[in-house]
Amino acid sequence: MEDKTLTEILEEVKNNTQNPELVRDNKFYFDYEDRWYRVNMPNQKQLAEANLLRNKIRIQLAQKGKKEGFYFKEDLIKLLKDENIDINSMDEEVKILRKEYVQLAITVAKKKDNKIEDLEKRGKEIDDKIRDILNKKAEHLTPAIEYQAEDSWYKSLIANCTEKQIEEKWERVWKNFNEFQEDNSNLPYVAEAYLGSLIN
Repeated sequence: MEDKTLTEILEEVKNNTQNPELVRDNKFYFDYEDRWYRVNMPNQKQLAEANLLRNKIRIQLAQKGKKEGFYFKEDLIKLLKDENIDINSMDEEVKILRKEYVQLAITVAKKKDNKIEDLEKRGKEIDDKIRDILNKKAEHLTPAIEYQAEDSWYKSLIANCTEKQIEEKWERVWKNFNEFQEDNSNLPYVAEAYLGSLIN
């Protein structure tokens, strides 16, 4: 079997998430390395476990605090501003670009002729710039305690909601969260993409 890159796998996931036949009973079925898997919508117990982990991580990181390099989002934004990285200015720039994009879309909709190539090109430029700003913002804020705790919450759901088919039975892929964290395959990323399509 040919090894696929993560990009190729995620492109396949993107195409599969548009196929309603793969979703049954709030579960998304997918094939990965010649085995069937499914990701289910989290139940109350799984959500409670994920919430508990998120709160535990948040408290642990808060206790470690600034001395060990852990900051709440608000404090991190102030620290970044001192380093000439202004998150609030990024937000303002995105707002301005989104308004421009809406005005551009209205202009395109009102055009009666087919001469909209320049407008479409500008729309793509605006879209790319917004995406670039949001990616930079996310990169800068990822270390914030809130984001680290939220990431643990989401990973806990992936670990608890992913099952593999063994003969006629379905079993959890990872016995516990530590086993999930030690998985070096692309399966956690694939499961994450499918879970995201279920809960978003």
